[in-house]
Amino acid sequence: MNKLLASTPVAHSPEAQDPAEVARELIRRKQAAGSLIKYAQFIDEKYEPFSVHYSIAEKLQDVEQGRLRRLAIFVPPAIGKSRLSSEIFPSWFFGRNPEMEFIQASYAADLAFGFGRNVRNIIKDDRFRMVFPGVRIAEDAQSMNEWKTSEGGEYKAEGVLGGLIGFHAHIAVIDDPFKSYESALSLNNRRAVWDWYASVLLNRLRPYKDGPGAVILIMQRWHDDDLGGRIEKLNEEGEEYWDIIRLPSLAEADDPLGRAPGEALLPEGPNMRSVEELHAIRARNPSLFMALHQQKPVSDEGDVFQPGWIKKVPESRIPRNMTYYGTSDYALTKGSGDYTVHMIFGIDEEGMIYLVDLYRGQVEIFEGIERACEFMLEYRPLKWFHERVMMGKIVGPLLRKRKAELSCWTVMEDISVIGRGSKDSANRAGAIAGAMQMGIFHVPDNVPWLGDLEHELSRFPNTRYDDQVDCLALLGMKLSKLRSAVGAVEVITGSNKIVPSAFTFDEYVMRNTRARRGVKRRSEGIVVPFPEASPLDDNWGLDTP
Repeated sequence: MNKLLASTPVAHSPEAQDPAEVARELIRRKQAAGSLIKYAQFIDEKYEPFSVHYSIAEKLQDVEQGRLRRLAIFVPPAIGKSRLSSEIFPSWFFGRNPEMEFIQASYAADLAFGFGRNVRNIIKDDRFRMVFPGVRIAEDAQSMNEWKTSEGGEYKAEGVLGGLIGFHAHIAVIDDPFKSYESALSLNNRRAVWDWYASVLLNRLRPYKDGPGAVILIMQRWHDDDLGGRIEKLNEEGEEYWDIIRLPSLAEADDPLGRAPGEALLPEGPNMRSVEELHAIRARNPSLFMALHQQKPVSDEGDVFQPGWIKKVPESRIPRNMTYYGTSDYALTKGSGDYTVHMIFGIDEEGMIYLVDLYRGQVEIFEGIERACEFMLEYRPLKWFHERVMMGKIVGPLLRKRKAELSCWTVMEDISVIGRGSKDSANRAGAIAGAMQMGIFHVPDNVPWLGDLEHELSRFPNTRYDDQVDCLALLGMKLSKLRSAVGAVEVITGSNKIVPSAFTFDEYVMRNTRARRGVKRRSEGIVVPFPEASPLDDNWGLDTP
């Protein structure tokens, strides 16, 4: 490699003949030959990499070196993934392995052909030959979708579902197997893509560097059952090992790039998206944002909860006259991997349940308690439910002390979960799941936390995080005790109002039980002022039974 580098002229300008400049140029070329990012910057002086690109490039290099055989990278749209993985990487691969074979696939043949044209043009460029001077495009095979190198290597670009008869690959790249959300929603399309991958592409792979041929899948997630989702399941079930990297637009806990939670993926550069812009996109469609930007699509069919059970309503339709309740599930230490979650529920006069606010964070216990008290002071809930074991630990004394300091007098009620199964058991969540199935559970349609909630519900109980489900389950265990809001009914204009009593489900049951036992129900008359009219007026009298 050093001989090849040295045999190529460094530059044509006189000043480039300076020995120090020649040495620096040779070093740049050597670095480009060994580093994908250095190579990208060498062949394209305007190429500006950020941490996401360094992360992707590192994994692509592992594949080229034979250290990885299955790589899946899930990234948001418009971050420059295709430029790096489907144009720059294949040309670098052929520079280092000119005798190898490569297949490039995407959702449309035209898009894949465009990748092929760009890779071919990079290899024809003078800057490529400065790094890999011995590699050329064969004179007799130069079409944009099918071409060969002078060393016998072969490149084939094709659309997903297209034919690959007669072509093979040591490395295959699938760049976005679905065109759109509508395409990924179709079960037939998802099956067709999977069948093409499993029966066509995998059968085209050749052994590579003392192991099987490699597959790279790089895509934005659309659906829980898309190609990425099926590969995730294969990996989780141990059927096939994949190195899976998920790079969300807004960082979450344990971010692969080391970002703080909530930090944007590309806060600067030509493809930048600020935190404010991402929040605005999320507000328009939280569920789709979770898929495209956070790479966490909601499953169509959960084992316990079904996504369609949550009734999403505009915030303007959330009743204002409600009785509020709160629930909490605490993580005792920051960085433990668990979340502290607080939820505020409203019950309207018809018994409908509204999840009106939610806090979720990986915080230390004092901050979690502070957030709970803020909710209590804001909503003045009738009761706040906690798990008894949790309150018997350090949380209870600290919470009571802080409530007293803030004059926060919300009644706290401990709930025993003994005999209700483990924390990830469907037994605990059964009651609230039943309420959702009945259609009485509502959530504002544009709140930022909706996507995370739906994702967790759809994956429960087979999910890493279940803190939100635990909070919901606490409310479910008290469903029969919840008191609806008290409504007011106007009888006659200018008269007193009739205020109907609000009864819990258990109170209604007790009233009916007493009636069956012959206990006379006490009834109260309502006194309404008579209108000023003559006793002889036909419109004055009261109807008699």
